[in-house]
Amino acid sequence: MSLANTHKSSSHSVDNNALTTDAIHQRNRLELLTAFENNVTASQWVYRQLLKAMSEPATILPLSQSSAIVSAAEKAEPAVDIVATVKKVPRLYADDWQHEQLYSTTWSVAQSLLDSDCRIVTSTTLSQKSILQSIRFYTDATVAKTAQQAQFAFINLEEWTDNKLYSTGSLIAPHESCTLVIQVPNISNEPLSSSPSLLLSGPGIKTQKSLSIAGLTPLHIEFLIENNQLYPCGIDIIFCSPTHVAALPRSTVIDSSSLSPHHSPSITSEVA
Repeated sequence: MSLANTHKSSSHSVDNNALTTDAIHQRNRLELLTAFENNVTASQWVYRQLLKAMSEPATILPLSQSSAIVSAAEKAEPAVDIVATVKKVPRLYADDWQHEQLYSTTWSVAQSLLDSDCRIVTSTTLSQKSILQSIRFYTDATVAKTAQQAQFAFINLEEWTDNKLYSTGSLIAPHESCTLVIQVPNISNEPLSSSPSLLLSGPGIKTQKSLSIAGLTPLHIEFLIENNQLYPCGIDIIFCSPTHVAALPRSTVIDSSSLSPHHSPSITSEVA
């Protein structure tokens, strides 16, 4: 599903400061995750980060105030202006994030993209009562009966076993495909010992760029190659680490040499 068609308006969002008495009672009966501290501001910032990630494949972006400050500090010369960064990047959650299965980045993606028009599925490990109740309460999205009917799927990397489970759209309506949100341990533009580096090209990449995803297997790389071959159909993918996100839209070309166990490209050219 195209991101351009998914960002919810403020009318779909839950304002935690303006809940009715009945809504407060309902919320207190449910097992809910911590929601955005300021839903509109946080949702818009996360959405802009996701748009940038999707339009510039393999660009790794922070998805929290603390990780944004760290990223800015690593890039800034001279020293980063911490105050300016804090003003530009909203604090997403009032308390430190604590959940055994769901990353705060994944939950932020869900709150930013989902609304009452969306159908979602979650993998077995992400189908806890608190997660599903929170998605329904805060976003009004519904759980699809099958993965093929879902516009968004939330899974862990090890549960990514078959691309055919998800809708790839059609030539008449390619935008009706599924967006796959995958939790991974780490994302880097430098080689990682736990997985081969992907050599990427296509729209949004000036020449070539590399991306390493911890835990990625040759089977997953084959999924990515096959997915690109379906273009303009195919699924779009958002990878979420505990602190950052990166995206591989269906238009991104994965070099077949990425399947080589000894292949570790170090190309990280600038995005067009």
